[in-house]
Amino acid sequence: MTTQKLTADRAGERADALLARLVPDLTRSAAQKLLERGAVTLEGRPVRKNDKPVPGQVLEVALPDPEPIDVSPQNIPLNVVYEMIKSLAERYGTYIVGSEVVGLTPAKALIDCAEHYLKLENFDCHNQVMEYHLVGME
Repeated sequence: MTTQKLTADRAGERADALLARLVPDLTRSAAQKLLERGAVTLEGRPVRKNDKPVPGQVLEVALPDPEPIDVSPQNIPLNVVYEMIKSLAERYGTYIVGSEVVGLTPAKALIDCAEHYLKLENFDCHNQVMEYHLVGME
């Protein structure tokens, strides 16, 4: 936990708004949670979210250490991702006219896309895709 001292500099500003403005990356709702937990004090007394510190008053804020998050990729087929983005774009009145693949992409992902959009019947990628025969792909 780190402690930070903040000096009020605007008359009539609520404590939650002051925190959100002066602490980088702190949202107003996160500021309200800190205030509710009693993590913000003024002269040793807990500050409430609707308190309005006077310019020059110093608030002491106990900021919790960041919590690690577990981020792991999901195996979502390319055509599903494309359709989700296309739908979102259309919701905002724009349309996708093209797309590109950046970086390396597994052949299976591209083959699955082709099968979906081309509506291939009786398609067997292991027997019908040339690269499978050339490099012994699995």
